[in-house]
Amino acid sequence: ATICPREDPFDALVSLQSYQTLADLPLNAKVGTASLRRQTQLRMHRSDLHITPLRGNIQTRLNALHAGQFDAIILAMAGLKRLHLTECVRTSLAPPLFIPACGQGALGLECRASDHALRALLQPLHCPVTTLCVTTEREANRQLGGHCHAHIAIYCTQPTQHQLQLHIRVLSETSSTVLEICERDSPANALPLVTRCVNDLFQRGAKTLLEPAR
Repeated sequence: ATICPREDPFDALVSLQSYQTLADLPLNAKVGTASLRRQTQLRMHRSDLHITPLRGNIQTRLNALHAGQFDAIILAMAGLKRLHLTECVRTSLAPPLFIPACGQGALGLECRASDHALRALLQPLHCPVTTLCVTTEREANRQLGGHCHAHIAIYCTQPTQHQLQLHIRVLSETSSTVLEICERDSPANALPLVTRCVNDLFQRGAKTLLEPAR
């Protein structure tokens, strides 16, 4: 029924040490994340890192960091900000270094389609720009055949009133192959923009990269 204004959509490098960037991490540093999207983008920049799956809620993951199990972990900035747990954030992993997941940082509210009174009450929380961007990302993910085991990163923004920008990155499991596209069109052409970008990626071999994940 409603998509609220988007919180910070990017990933965060979280550490108890003073590493300010990925490049500052020591050789063979141990980094925790269960996200395949994050793992492949980490390997894209630092093939030496020992990336170990890390699951659980935010506090569970932070506890593992405080217990000395990792040199750093990767978490969504949105969750850290919402819970006021940003004291260990060392840097924001923003484009072009990292591309977030489809819909990252956005909250959607659901209700019965027939509950018009509730839908009217939710309307003040509605953000048209976030809705357009997230809907575009979700359509790109759908056309690519994305799911939770796919190495896909998608981020859409509206730089100006008359421009919509879509950035997609598809990676192989080992990060040896990275296919990327970033294009702009008018907001009214969101669907053609998605189709054009996805077709370009397919022509360059994205389907082959995504098949093992399926």
